[in-house]
Amino acid sequence: MLPALFDLAPKRFRKDLYDFEYEIEQLYRFYLSSRVAAILSSRRIGKTNLILTFLNEWKVPHIFIDCRRASFSNYC
Repeated sequence: MLPALFDLAPKRFRKDLYDFEYEIEQLYRFYLSSRVAAILSSRRIGKTNLILTFLNEWKVPHIFIDCRRASFSNYC
C-alpha cells in the first residue's frame, strides 16, 4: 500500500502536505488583509493542495470547481 503522500487526489489537510507551512501562513496574511494572491508554479508542485488545505484549515467560504473533470459536448 502506498502512503497518502503519493495519492493523486487533492489534499485538504495540513498533515498531508510537505513543507508548505510558510506558503499557508502567507495565504492567511493575504486573506486577512483582503489582498489578491496568485499561486504560480510548475506543474505537479502542489498548488491545488496548497489552496484546498488553506481553505479547509481556515474555514474560508468557497466554491471549488475542478476543471480537470469538466467535459465539453457538441450540444449548443
